[in-house]
Amino acid sequence: MAAERAEMQTMAIMTASGEVTTALADLSGSDPTQAQIDAVNTAISGLQAALTAAADVHDAAKAGYHAQIMTAQGAVSRAEMALMAMENEAAMEAAAAMAATAAKLYAGIGAPDTTAGADLRTAVYSGTDDSEITVSFGATPTTAPLTENKDATVAAHHGWDGQMFTHTVPSTAASGAGDTYEAVVYSHVGEPTEGLKFNVQYTDLDATTGERPIINTGTPAVQELVASSSFDQSAGIKEFELGTNLQRVIITGSFHGVSGTYYCTPAASSTCAAQVAADGFTLGGTADTDNSFSAGGGTWTFKPTDPETRLMETPDGVYASYGWWLHKSEDGSTFTASAFTDYRGGDGAPYRSSRGDFGTVPVVEFGFGYPSGGMRYEMLVEYRPRFSFGGRANFLAPGRRQSVSMDLSSVSGAYSTQTDPPIPQECDPPVPR
Repeated sequence: MAAERAEMQTMAIMTASGEVTTALADLSGSDPTQAQIDAVNTAISGLQAALTAAADVHDAAKAGYHAQIMTAQGAVSRAEMALMAMENEAAMEAAAAMAATAAKLYAGIGAPDTTAGADLRTAVYSGTDDSEITVSFGATPTTAPLTENKDATVAAHHGWDGQMFTHTVPSTAASGAGDTYEAVVYSHVGEPTEGLKFNVQYTDLDATTGERPIINTGTPAVQELVASSSFDQSAGIKEFELGTNLQRVIITGSFHGVSGTYYCTPAASSTCAAQVAADGFTLGGTADTDNSFSAGGGTWTFKPTDPETRLMETPDGVYASYGWWLHKSEDGSTFTASAFTDYRGGDGAPYRSSRGDFGTVPVVEFGFGYPSGGMRYEMLVEYRPRFSFGGRANFLAPGRRQSVSMDLSSVSGAYSTQTDPPIPQECDPPVPR
């Protein structure tokens, strides 16, 4: 029985050894690949497993296969070094090619020139909320407002989101009719940051129902916070009828990124409704008589699923953009182009600052004093077990406001030493003898 087992184990070793030999043959070329290296490592593992399982084969018979493993491992190490060198060389060649391309593009496009004259080429954000790019060029500056082309897709570039802005001069224009403008712009807004808890940011939650009123939804600052899969219209108004035996409309959704439930009590002779805004939705109602929409046409509230959920804030102040713009005459005979760089968003506060409060701060104090001759020693220890700060700050940049909060505790102490020097006392002069 032992001889039969030894024979079978030897055959398994020989098979695994052959797989190592085959894999090494594939790896012997001058340009190794990661797949070839992986294949050799897999074959080595198989041979090692076969040798470990061959308990009935003498160690002397296994020695040659152990030597084969060491040889194969050396070949793998050399192949890995060669592959790394190849990858580094390829990366350097790619970087050099990119640098050469960038130099050609820069020479072809040219940097913005703000000097008045024939070479003038500038582009800056303009319009409401920097929604446009105004291009100016030439001795007698030709100016054109470019707006975002939302139908065009511009791939992101190293994490910077791409946009395309376009403009075509109307055929009725006195000059430049039919001319086209195009700008490709990349911007980096930043990552969301964790802010205050919902019930800290919004302190008007009803103590009984846990709901808060949704008011001023006619303003963009509130409209952009309103969201729900039920608000699925791309434009216009969507009405929400009361269900059978219900006094309020119930809609799942989110407010300021926190999931929860919207409730709407329609005003008299009206129906709860949501209207698409420039960014978000306006909540209100429509009159039953003429279907006219009014932001005051219903009483809307929102109840967060978990009022302890923290809000997510995105930097919505100033952020950088770069790209290029191109002007082409209608007949295609004239081209004007330039690089583009600008900051998008309002200037924000001119200084970095924070504003908020610490709320109520409980404190435990312990003090004692000890007199000793003309000295007095005093010590005071204060312990604040827990207090919180909540507010708004723009520490990242003057134009970037974000919520800040922190749960804190503190221990502080004071020590003082007082000296009372002795005061000379008056006494009778000595009596002469």
